Amino acid sequence: MKAMKYLSMVLLMLVTSVCMFSCSDDDDSPVSGINNFYIEFDVSGGGLTAAELNNIKSGLASIDTNMRGYETEEATYIFRELLKELRDGFAEGLPYLSGTLDIKLTLKSEDGRTVMSGVIHVTQTGASYEY
Repeated sequence: MKAMKYLSMVLLMLVTSVCMFSCSDDDDSPVSGINNFYIEFDVSGGGLTAAELNNIKSGLASIDTNMRGYETEEATYIFRELLKELRDGFAEGLPYLSGTLDIKLTLKSEDGRTVMSGVIHVTQTGASYEY
């Protein structure tokens, strides 16, 4: 009788422990394969007013950044090239800035997941970027 009591307790513990470990992977899987991508822009700093920042942001938003049917590697390559191109466009800096202007670019998949992001830092004398 005692053995049956312990056996039933061991079986109960085994059943409950299996259930607890069965749902361990709830993380989003990374974006891979062919997908649709787009790039979002955000602009801040530089001692500029909200209206001036919105003008810069709307100018950047006019760039066609929709990538349909791309592999993730292709989309990240295009994203990096765009970062370099924009940095080169601001290579001489902007003399009217009173601080550092940060232009944040975010590459996202069609479902809104962030694939990659980078920031271009523009000063009065030059520009740099980082991933």
